[in-house]
Amino acid sequence: MAHPPSPPAGWHPNPGPEGGQRYWDGVQWTEHYAPGQALARRPSVDQAALLHQRRKMNDRIILIVGAVVATLVVIALVRVSLGG
Repeated sequence: MAHPPSPPAGWHPNPGPEGGQRYWDGVQWTEHYAPGQALARRPSVDQAALLHQRRKMNDRIILIVGAVVATLVVIALVRVSLGG
């Protein structure tokens, strides 16, 4: 009975309970271990909703400030054009 081909030599997920990676020499596991990569935490739904709400608020503030500045510019131009 033929055996399935073994994985190539290299670092592979550690099959043991320790996690991380372990070196497979092409025939057997060696004594060489490497820590696993930490997974990046994804923001929770509440954090994502809060971030969206903050961005909307920032957009509103920018819009209001822009409108106030534009209004002041128009008022100044009207006063200058009327000679006042």
